[in-house]
Amino acid sequence: MMLGMVAILAVPIMLTEEVEKKTLDALLIVGSYLEVIVAKALVGLTYTALAVALMLALTRLRPEDLATFAAGTAALSLSLIGVGLLIGGLFRNAQQVYSWSSVLLIPVIGPAFAVGLPIPDAVDIVLRVLPTSQGMKIMANGLAGKTVFPDVAQSYLVVIVWAAVAYGILAWRLSRRES
Repeated sequence: MMLGMVAILAVPIMLTEEVEKKTLDALLIVGSYLEVIVAKALVGLTYTALAVALMLALTRLRPEDLATFAAGTAALSLSLIGVGLLIGGLFRNAQQVYSWSSVLLIPVIGPAFAVGLPIPDAVDIVLRVLPTSQGMKIMANGLAGKTVFPDVAQSYLVVIVWAAVAYGILAWRLSRRES
């Protein structure tokens, strides 16, 4: 839930405020759209890393396989931040992001809660193509320190494809935006 909140609530607002205040135009004088996207994604990843570290410390959870947990968290965060930046790139102002982000947050975090539950086959098929459910499987494997969910390669593939699509559409959208 923490990853979704940072990606879908905090990150898009950063981008739309930059557009609204025309500071994005100033940034583009010295950098490219790609550099701006990378910088915003790095800010989101930093927020996420700090939030996850704090949450693990507060809950006293210790991942048994820290490398798998960290890789899954980073991949899912990167993917969701791409979706969040795309949301920020699609809306015209921060007020629209405030209004719609909470609605968009539900389908982003909802699949994580369904992972591992007995669900109908049709729902399972949908969950197999969503980054949140696949990222949750990787992170659960890292927390448990063993293979709770097989097909980790498929999980990484889904998360990476979502990230590539989100960042690709975002780059296209920003390069086409009107000043």
